[in-house]
Amino acid sequence: MALAHYLTIVALFATWATVHLLLCIELAKRDLRKGAAGFFAFPMAPYFGQSLRIKRLPTLWVASALLYLVTVLIGAI
Repeated sequence: MALAHYLTIVALFATWATVHLLLCIELAKRDLRKGAAGFFAFPMAPYFGQSLRIKRLPTLWVASALLYLVTVLIGAI
């Protein structure tokens, strides 16, 4: 059971990191300053994505981050 939980955490983190990178690349295409700020201040990335009307990536970013955090918290219990 522990191995499955560990692999789930790794997969969810990899998903979040990939979505974060894709969102920052899309932000940088539209506004370089917001792309750089979203990359380094990562909670700002979905906010900037919504403000620039990027369709699915901000929602996917939040969903993957929440799933990752919930899985880590479940493992801590």
